[in-house]
Amino acid sequence: MSTPFKRTDELPRLLQGCRGYFVTAAIFSLAINLLYLAGPLYMLQVYDRMIASASGSTLLMLTIALLMAFLALAGLDAVRARVLTRASIRLDQTIAPRVMTAIIDRAAGGTRSQVLRDFDTFRQFITGTGVLRSSICPGRRPISR
Repeated sequence: MSTPFKRTDELPRLLQGCRGYFVTAAIFSLAINLLYLAGPLYMLQVYDRMIASASGSTLLMLTIALLMAFLALAGLDAVRARVLTRASIRLDQTIAPRVMTAIIDRAAGGTRSQVLRDFDTFRQFITGTGVLRSSICPGRRPISR
């Protein structure tokens, strides 16, 4: 006979334990989003300065500045991915024993592996690009497969 599911505050406590990772990722996301403006600003400067002066050196300097912004964007994105990977590892280490205990306590059948898949899907969503995309485009619906 199984015991009724006891509702606890495990999820908020779990996410609170990874709060530092998420704050760091949010700061990197802010910087990345600001760097996404480099392309449109480049085009505005080309039309405003380069075409008016017909200066090749101005175009060269603007292009170098754009390339540096894109390199910084790529570097920040890589660091943000590492931070979220570390958050994923921390989530896994924190809750994996609890998930395994829940799997063992459940009845036999396909539900055992489903609990583990559900946890893995949740962990990948929280620490992957799913959170980033849903926070950038809140009205965007996921593509159904």
